[in-house]
Amino acid sequence: NARVLCLHTSEILPRDEVVSGAFIAAVTPVGHLRETAAELDAAGAFLSPTFIDTHIHIEYSLLTPGEFARCVIPRGTGCVLADPNCIGNVLGVQGMDWAGTTGTPLKILQQVSYRIPRAPALELGGATVTEEEQLARIVRANAVTVGESAPFGFDERASRLHALAVQGGRRITGHSARVANELLWGYAATGVSDDHNAFVTAEILDRVRLGMMITVMSGSMNDNVPMVFADTAAVAGGYSSFSFCADDRHVDDLHRRGHLAHHVRAALAAGVPVLEAYRMASLNAAVFYRLDHLVGSITPSRRADFMLLDDLALARPHTVFIDGAVVARSTWSADGVPTSTLGFENTDTIPASTVGTVPNFINTIEGRFEMDAVLLPVGSEGRQGTCYSGNMHMISTKSEHPEEAWELLKLYSSGEAGVLMVLEGKLQPNGHKSAWTDAKVNEVNRMFGITDALLTAGIEPFPMPKNTRFTEANNAYQNEMDLIWEGQVGWA
Repeated sequence: NARVLCLHTSEILPRDEVVSGAFIAAVTPVGHLRETAAELDAAGAFLSPTFIDTHIHIEYSLLTPGEFARCVIPRGTGCVLADPNCIGNVLGVQGMDWAGTTGTPLKILQQVSYRIPRAPALELGGATVTEEEQLARIVRANAVTVGESAPFGFDERASRLHALAVQGGRRITGHSARVANELLWGYAATGVSDDHNAFVTAEILDRVRLGMMITVMSGSMNDNVPMVFADTAAVAGGYSSFSFCADDRHVDDLHRRGHLAHHVRAALAAGVPVLEAYRMASLNAAVFYRLDHLVGSITPSRRADFMLLDDLALARPHTVFIDGAVVARSTWSADGVPTSTLGFENTDTIPASTVGTVPNFINTIEGRFEMDAVLLPVGSEGRQGTCYSGNMHMISTKSEHPEEAWELLKLYSSGEAGVLMVLEGKLQPNGHKSAWTDAKVNEVNRMFGITDALLTAGIEPFPMPKNTRFTEANNAYQNEMDLIWEGQVGWA
C-alpha cells in the first residue's frame, strides 16, 4: 500500500512491494498477493530508492565510516562512491582500505585514488601509493571508478590505470571546471567520464554533449546546486546525465542540512521536476556507474534498499530499509533534523595506527562528556600529512550530551574566547575579527591588528597553477573569508 516512484517511466503508482531476504522479489498492484509471511502497511506513503552519492571523501566529514553511516542512513543515503585520497595521503593503502570498509549497512564502493601523493615532486605526505597497489585495487569487486584526476595529470602511469579500469567496465572520475575546447576534449579522450565542479550552464552543456555525467556537488565549501539549475530550460534535455555528490561535507553540515536530501530539496527549489530530482539522486547514478542491476530503482531482483516518505518535497524519510531490513525509523524536527532509532550498531574498529590519543590531554567536562587531542596518523613514512590530510583527524564520539558539547564548541569559537586565547593562553586568537582588533590583544602583539588591516584591504592571492585541488579549496576559502571575518558565518 505504497505510492512507488517508478523512475524508469516517471510515474508514481499505487503498489505492493514484495521483499525476499535482501532483495526485491516483486512489485505488484495493491492487493494482488493474498498471503505474505509478514506485512507492513505503508499507509500510502511514497516509496523511493535510497540515495547514491557519486563522489565523496568520507574522511572530510571528520567521521569514521561507521559513524558516517549512522549520520547519513536516516537521511536516506544507502550507497556512496568514496575516494579515500585524503586518508591515503596519510596512511597509504592501509588508510584507503580502512576508509572503504564498514560493518554497518551502508554500501561503500571505492573510487581508487588517482595518485597519492597528488604531486609527488611537490608534496611530502605520510605515505606513497605505488602503481602496483593502485592496479591491484581497481580490479577488486568493490572498486567502481578511478578516483578524481585533474586535466594536467595525465601520463603513462595514468594511462595504464585508465586502461585497466575501462577493461573492467569501470568509470573514470574527474573535475574540469574552467577547462574548454582542446584541453577538455583531450581530457575526455583519456576516458574521464564525469565532472563534479562544472556549474556554469555553458560548461555543463559542453560536458553533457561529450557524454559526461554532471555529478552536481554540494559540500561544505560551496553549493553548486542552485547554479547548475539556474537555467533549467537550457539543461533539461540532459537531466539523465545528472547525479548528486557531496564531495567534501563536514559532520555539522550533514547533521543540520542533510546529505543528498539537501540536493533534492535544492533542485526542486530551482524548478527541477520532482521525479527528475529523485532520479538524479538514485537511478541516474546507478545506471551511469553500472550499478543499476543492484541498486537505484524499485524493481525486481535489485537490493531492497528503499525508504518511506510522507512528503517528496521535504525528502525526510520516516523509515529506511537496506537489504530488506529496517535500518532507521525517524521523526523530524521542524528545522529538518531527525531523531532516529537505528536498526544497527557501529561496531567498526579503528586501527591503533590510525589515531593516537594523548592521555594527558583528556578532559572530562563536569562528568558529562570527554574532550581529547589526537595525534596525526602515522603513515609508512612517518607522522606527516599534506595541507589537507594533516588537518583531518577522525572523530568518534559517544557523548550522551551532544547539545551541551555543541554549546561548548560555540563558546570556544566566540570572540570572547579569542581574546582569552591571547591574554590567558598565550596563543593566536581564533577566527573572529573582534578578537584580532581587541585593544588588549594588540598590546600583546600589534601584528594581530595589522593582519586585520591586510584582510580588510584584500590580500593578493598566492599564484598557483589553475585547476588544482589546492586552488579550488583556496578560492572557496577566499570567497567565504569576508563572511567568516565579519562574524556572519560561524559555528552558530
